[in-house]
Amino acid sequence: MRQRDSERLRNASGTTAPASSWFMAVLAVTVSLTVGLAVGHFFVRGAGIESGTHREIALWSIAAFLPALLVLSIWVRATEGRSLLGLCFGGEHRVRKAVLGTVTAAVFFLVLNTVAGILAGDGPDGDAGDGATVSLAMGALLLLGVAVQSSTEEVLFRGYLLPVLRHRWGTAAGVLGSSALFGCAHMFNKGASASYVFMTFLIGVALALWATADGNIWRTCAFHTTWNFIPSLFTPDGQTSDDTAAGQTVAAVIVLIAVILCALWNVRRARPAHRASDGAAAPEADVLP
Repeated sequence: MRQRDSERLRNASGTTAPASSWFMAVLAVTVSLTVGLAVGHFFVRGAGIESGTHREIALWSIAAFLPALLVLSIWVRATEGRSLLGLCFGGEHRVRKAVLGTVTAAVFFLVLNTVAGILAGDGPDGDAGDGATVSLAMGALLLLGVAVQSSTEEVLFRGYLLPVLRHRWGTAAGVLGSSALFGCAHMFNKGASASYVFMTFLIGVALALWATADGNIWRTCAFHTTWNFIPSLFTPDGQTSDDTAAGQTVAAVIVLIAVILCALWNVRRARPAHRASDGAAAPEADVLP
């Protein structure tokens, strides 16, 4: 293997990236999600849980995504003899990155709500006052479910798939390719529209850039969880948080582009830190040129 190829296999945190071929990596993620979603579907149907409720969202997320994580973990252990989670959660300053991810998501979501309210003519607060009331216990269960779903998606797409695609085609193609597959995976969500899939692609780009900058997915797991939890918490039972008007779509695209620019700034900022700690050669494979 050429020296540059061996360097690309190493994350910014120093953890060696997955060694699977890009095709097998995509297949492994696809099979893992398919198995998980099937388990979640049959669990919800068998339990007779009312559709569209916070309880269904939470329990379905746990029932669907834990099996998906288990399947991919078994695959990585069988093919590479390593821990999947060990590939994704290395590095330093883990708590700081998780806090940054949480705060960043909350701030940008507030900005999104403000911009959407202005574009809709409702003022800077938008529809913030129409949120649902959720009990503490249900809120905790919903947070657990969203955290399992969001973190599993991060492991699959940013922790496992992104490094493989980056190794094969370079960072830019890896970021765009993993984000495109991330968007396609959401095409089958109930009520998913073309604009929803496109916005999912955009958020995937930002998350992939942060994973590239950090060399792990602590920040992306926290951001993804917070970004999904807030609208789920304030969406009334029986209504999906994916129902967006044209003005909200425009606002979301504007804000998501700002999120991408923020993540890109973190990638650029990470370059000198990588050079100082690891030398000038290896980090070049981990950051955008």
